[in-house]
Amino acid sequence: MSRKRILVVDDSCMYQRILSEVIDSHPELQVVGVAGNGKIALELVESLKPDLLTLDILMPEMDGIQTLLRLRRDWPSVRIIMVSSLTSEGSEAALDALALGAHDYTVKPESTGGVSDIREALGKELLPRIEALCAIT
Repeated sequence: MSRKRILVVDDSCMYQRILSEVIDSHPELQVVGVAGNGKIALELVESLKPDLLTLDILMPEMDGIQTLLRLRRDWPSVRIIMVSSLTSEGSEAALDALALGAHDYTVKPESTGGVSDIREALGKELLPRIEALCAIT
């Protein structure tokens, strides 16, 4: 079985690295690319053909909501999980993203204990969501 292809879209180099490490730690997932904004992400989707994107909301040039709209229009089969400090449960940003076609969302953990704690918290929240969306059992 081939690994599911994931594109990480976030303007923070730290979160690009953490998300990539968390996703690549799963034996059935593979990060195939990283983009620092929505404009770059749209170019990469065309060439990399990911199964799923993790998508931040606040980014330069093209934010996550604009990117989400383009993805839904041009690549409706790509699954999208919003990963942002703005997407806490019930937040306006999370509800807007879901209404516009995101499949799920999770909040970026607070960095109270350092990178390893962020990595662990993201793994617990994000990996089950990716597994569900990619039908990994």
